[in-house]
Amino acid sequence: MRRNKLIFLVFLAGIGRYILMGLQLLFSVPLVFIIFPQTEGLAYRLLGYIWNPIKGIFVGIIDYIPNLFTIIVIWYAVKNTWYALFFIWHVK
Repeated sequence: MRRNKLIFLVFLAGIGRYILMGLQLLFSVPLVFIIFPQTEGLAYRLLGYIWNPIKGIFVGIIDYIPNLFTIIVIWYAVKNTWYALFFIWHVK
């Protein structure tokens, strides 16, 4: 059992290493291209390919916060209504 956990952790470490190398490559290549004037436009386009989805995710999360607040208020109201109805039905 302990050996299986160790094998799994080594496997996760290997996957994490490749993910880290991929992220490093994604960010370092455009930064190297920015140095040279001929490839500066390409560098900004590559950074846009990386940054725009990340920015979209964060903007989506921020835009969802009011809806989340509404869901929490509705859930709280339904929960308290359910408790009140349960109390009324069982007090008789």
